[in-house]
Amino acid sequence: MKKFLSLFVATLCIVGLSYSQDKEIAKSGKKPKWINGIEKDYIIVSGSGPDEQTAQQSALSMIKERIVTSVAENVKSTSEIRKEEANYNNNVNVFLEKFASSTTTQSGKVPFLQGISLSKVEAFYWEKLQRKDKSVYVNYHLKYPFPEFELKKLVSDFKMRDNELTRQMEDLIAQAETVESVEQIEKNIAELKTLTEYFMDGRVDQCNLGITRYRSLLKSIELVELESNLGELKYYLRLG
Repeated sequence: MKKFLSLFVATLCIVGLSYSQDKEIAKSGKKPKWINGIEKDYIIVSGSGPDEQTAQQSALSMIKERIVTSVAENVKSTSEIRKEEANYNNNVNVFLEKFASSTTTQSGKVPFLQGISLSKVEAFYWEKLQRKDKSVYVNYHLKYPFPEFELKKLVSDFKMRDNELTRQMEDLIAQAETVESVEQIEKNIAELKTLTEYFMDGRVDQCNLGITRYRSLLKSIELVELESNLGELKYYLRLG
C-alpha cells in the first residue's frame, strides 16, 4: 500500500512538473483565486483542448458530468429498492456509469441537462500553453453556480420523470392483455422501443418482453370467415 501511495504521489509530481514546464503564451486575464478550488454552491472545472472552443466545450461537459454525478448519488441515497424487484432502481448506478462519460451525445435524453449552458457560467479563465515540442493547447476554467436547492429540484425532477416513464411502461405491458387492434399493437411496440432508449436497468428487459408479447399477438392474427354468399366472401382479422 505504501509503495502504491508513493508511486501515486510521484506520478502527481511528474504531471505537475510537466505542466509547469509548459510555456504560457496567452491568457484571458489575471488568474483568479477560484481556479482548481472548491466553493460552496459552485461547480469549478477545467477542460483542455487544442483550441479555445474545444477546451471550453470540454469544461462544459465536465459541468454536466458533475451535475449528473450529484443527482445520481442523491437519488441513490434516498431511493428504496423494491423487494420483489431488486434491480428496479439500479438505473441510478448505471445512469452514472454510462451517462456521465457520454453527456455530449446523451444529454438530449435527460431533461434536466437541457438547461445547462455557457450563458449561466459566472466566471471563466483560459490560458494557452506551449509544450517543448511547440505544440499548443488551451486550459479552460469555468465557475458554474449550482446551489443546494437546485440540486434538490433536479433530484425531484429526475424521480418524477423516472416514475412517469415506469408507469407508462407498466401500462403498456398490461395493455397486451386487452389490446383489440393492430394499430394499437404497433403503437405500443413503438412506445416500448422508445422507453428502452431511456431505461438503463432491468426495465429494458421488461420492455423487450412486452415487445415480444405484442409481436406474438401479431403473429397469432388469423383470417376468419364472417360471411359467404354467391360471389362474395367476407372476412375479419382475429387476434389469437
